[in-house]
Amino acid sequence: MKNVQDIYPVSPMQEAMLLHSQAHTRDDTLFNQFCYYLDADLDQTAFQRAWEQVVARHAALRTAFVWAGVKTPQQVVRQTVKPEFVIEDWRARDPDQQRQDLVDLQSRDRASGFDLKRAPLMRFHLLRLADHRWFFMWSNHHLILDRWCLGTVYSDLNRFYKGLCAGDKMNDAPAPSFRNYIDWIRQQDRTLAHRFWRNTLAGFKIPSFLLPCLEQRSPPGQSQQKFGLLTVDGEIFDALKKYAGLHGLTMGVLIQGAWGLALNQHTGRQDVIFGAAVSGRPPDLPQVDSIVGSFINNIPVRLRMLSQSTMVTYFRELQAAQFHRHAFEYLSPADIRLCAQFSDGASANSLYDCLFVWLTGGHDMHTTDLPLQPVSVRYATSYPLTLSVEDNGSGLDVRLDAAVATDANVQPALDSLHSILQAVAASDGRLVLGELPGFVNDVEFDGGNVRQETEQSMGNVAAATTTVDGPMPSGREGLHIDMMRDMLCSAWHEVLEYEKIADDSDFFGLGGTSIQAALLHTKIESATRKSIPLLALFGDPTITGMARMITAEDWPLQPHVVTALRASGKPAPLFCVASPEVNTLGYSLMTRYLDRALDVYVVQAPPVTDTLSQLHPSELATTASHYLEAIRTVQPAGPYRILTMCAGSHISVEIARQLEADGLAVDFFGVINTWSLYSISRWFYVNRFINIARYYRQRLAGILTKEDTKPDTGHGHVAPVPAASHSAQMVPAEEQAGLDNPWISEVGFAHKDPKNKKMTTPVTVFRLKNQQYWRVRDQSLGWSRLSANVNIVPMAGHDHDAMMREPRVQDLANAVSNSLRALAQNTGTEICTARK
Repeated sequence: MKNVQDIYPVSPMQEAMLLHSQAHTRDDTLFNQFCYYLDADLDQTAFQRAWEQVVARHAALRTAFVWAGVKTPQQVVRQTVKPEFVIEDWRARDPDQQRQDLVDLQSRDRASGFDLKRAPLMRFHLLRLADHRWFFMWSNHHLILDRWCLGTVYSDLNRFYKGLCAGDKMNDAPAPSFRNYIDWIRQQDRTLAHRFWRNTLAGFKIPSFLLPCLEQRSPPGQSQQKFGLLTVDGEIFDALKKYAGLHGLTMGVLIQGAWGLALNQHTGRQDVIFGAAVSGRPPDLPQVDSIVGSFINNIPVRLRMLSQSTMVTYFRELQAAQFHRHAFEYLSPADIRLCAQFSDGASANSLYDCLFVWLTGGHDMHTTDLPLQPVSVRYATSYPLTLSVEDNGSGLDVRLDAAVATDANVQPALDSLHSILQAVAASDGRLVLGELPGFVNDVEFDGGNVRQETEQSMGNVAAATTTVDGPMPSGREGLHIDMMRDMLCSAWHEVLEYEKIADDSDFFGLGGTSIQAALLHTKIESATRKSIPLLALFGDPTITGMARMITAEDWPLQPHVVTALRASGKPAPLFCVASPEVNTLGYSLMTRYLDRALDVYVVQAPPVTDTLSQLHPSELATTASHYLEAIRTVQPAGPYRILTMCAGSHISVEIARQLEADGLAVDFFGVINTWSLYSISRWFYVNRFINIARYYRQRLAGILTKEDTKPDTGHGHVAPVPAASHSAQMVPAEEQAGLDNPWISEVGFAHKDPKNKKMTTPVTVFRLKNQQYWRVRDQSLGWSRLSANVNIVPMAGHDHDAMMREPRVQDLANAVSNSLRALAQNTGTEICTARK
C-alpha cells in the first residue's frame, strides 16, 4: 500500500475514544488545543522544520484510523506526512483586535475538528503579534497523544530547533513505536484482567454520584458555580509532605484518600468510587517513557472507609491497591464497568460521576530553551465533574469543574476536601476515620462484615495475578514457623538494610516505605512461591506477625515453574531445582549468602494434586522436560549451572541428560547431601521387617489388654520408613522383576536400567560426614554410579534439614560460592573420581 509504514489494532481505550467520537460528533472533549505565547527572536522556518522532524520521528503523530469494513478498528501509520502549518503576521492589528481574533481562531479551529481517517491528526498556527512576541497554537486529537507525552515531544522539538539554527544535520533514529504497547496488550490475559476488576468491584452495590448531592446543597436563590478553586500551600502543604514521607506515601495518594473522605461526607456512604486518570504506561514495557502515543486511561478507584481504621492504614491500603492494579489498567472504562454487579434497580451505565486528574510539573514541563508560556489550561472530560490537582512544587492548585449542563454549587465539596487535608496535616498517624469532623457512618455498612469482605476481596485481587484458572493444589510440605522467621529476617535485612532486627519490630516503624513494602512482598512471594495478598502480609507488620500469618493461612501456590530469587540479567545464573512437594525457603535463605554477582532462580512446578506425594520414578523424564522448558526461557543456551537437593536431584539428573542429548553443557551440577536415585541400604529392608514385626507384637499385646495400638513411628532403636526417600514399593513391578536380589542391593534400582548411561556432567556433592544408618555406605552417596567425575565437598554437622537453616546455610552458601568461583576462574581445580 502506498505511503503506509505500519498497521496495527487500536488499544481498548482508543477503541472507546473512537466510539465516543462517532456518537458525539460535536463534542470536542477529545480535541486537544495547546496555546502559548513566545517572547523570543524566533526563527520561524527552523521552528516549522523542527516540528516536521518531530512528526517524522514518532509513529503515533503520523497515524490515522480505520474502522469501517474491518473486524477490529485499526491504526494506520503513514510513512510520511505534511502537517498543516499556518504562519501569519498580525503585527498590523492593534492589541484588542488581536485578542478578539485569537478567541475567534481558537473557536473556529475547534469547530473544524479532525477527519480521523486522514493523517496527521494535528495542525499548527504560528502568529507574529510583535517583533519579538508570537502566539503558537498546536491542535491535535487525543487518539494519538496524551499529556504525559508532552515532555518527550518538547524535548525533541528543542533539540531539533537548536540543531537547525546551528546548521547541524539532524538525522535521529525513529523513536520506539506505539505499536510496542499494542503488542504488549495483545500478550496480556484479558480474562485475568476482567477477573481482577470483578474482584475489585465485588460487593459494590450503588454508584457513587456526587453531583445530585451538590445540587441539593445549593442555597436557594444563589447562583451556582460551574467551577471551584482551592489552594493548599504554606504550613499545610509542608505538613502534608512530611506526613507522606514519614509513612511512605505519595502526595497523590493523600489527595485521593482525602477526596474519598469528602465523598463520604456528601454521599453518606463508606463504600465509594471515583474515577482517576492514569498514565497507562506499563513499567515492564521497554523504553515506555520514550514512546509517544495515547496511553492514558480512566479507571475506578474504590475506597472502603472503616470507621475504626486509622488514617495511616486507610492511606496505605489505597496505595497497595494502586500497586496491584498497574498490570490491569489497560482495559477500557466500558470493559471495567461491565465487571461491576449493582443491586436491583441501580443503573449500570456508570460507576461514578467525578474524574480525578493528578498533575505534577512533569506533565507540562517542557524541557526546552524555547520560552513557551501557556495561555490557558483547560481539562475537558466527558464526566459531569472533574477534579484536577496540580503540584506546583510549593503548593497544590485544586480545581473542581462541573459540566456546562449541570446545576450545582461545587465549592462545598472543595471546602470538605480542605478541612480533611487540614486534619491529616495536624494528625500524628493514630487518628481514626470515625473521629474526623463530618465523617458519616453508613447504616447499611456493617464494619465487621465489611472488613472481612474487604480482606477477602484484596486476597482475591492478589490471587488474580496468577495465570491458572481454578483452585491451585495445596499438596506441599508446610512452612515451619522458625524457618519462616529466618527467611523474613533475611528479607527484612536486604530491604531495610538493618543488621539486627527484632521479631517484634514494626516494618514501618523502622522506616520502611511503600516501595520497600512492595519489594519485601515480592521477595516473600518468591521465597514461599505463594500468592499472598499484600494487605494480609502487612496486617501485622512484624516478623512474628508475618510468620504467623504466612504459616497459618492456606494461600494459593504460584503456578510458575521458574521464580527469580535474585535477577539482574547477568549470564550463567544458578538454577535451584526442587521437587513439587517441598517448600523452597532454604534456597531463599541460602541466596542471601551467595555471591552478590550471581543471579539465582528456583525451579519448581506446583503439585498436580492436593495430596502431598512424591514423584514416581516413571514421572521423572516428563517433569524434567517441563522444568527444562522453563529454564530455557530464562537462559536459552548453555552452559548451565544447577544446584539441587532431595528428590529435586533425581529430576536434575534427567534435566542434565536431556541437555546433553541436545548438545548443551552443564558446567556445574551441585547436589546438597542427597543420595542418587532412590539409593537405599540393605539395612533399610531389615529394619522395615523389624518394624512390621514390632507392630504386630504391639497389636497382639493390645488385644490381650483391650488396648489397640498403632505401628511404631520410630521410637527406640527401630527407624520409620524415611519420608525423604522412596521405598522399594515405589519402584515399578517390571523393574523389581528384573532384579536378581533386591534385598542385597546397595544402590537403588534406576541406575541398573541399561538405558541409563553415565552423565558426562561433573557432579559436586556437598556431603555431611555422618549419614543415617539406612543409607548407602558410599562416599559419593551413589553419584559415582551416574557420573564419571564426582567432587566431594565435606560439610560440618549431621542434620540433613539443618543444612538449609541458620547458621549452617551460611556454610553451605560459602561452599557453593567457592565452587562456582573456582569454576569461573578456570583454575584447574582437580575434580576427583570418588571411590566407593
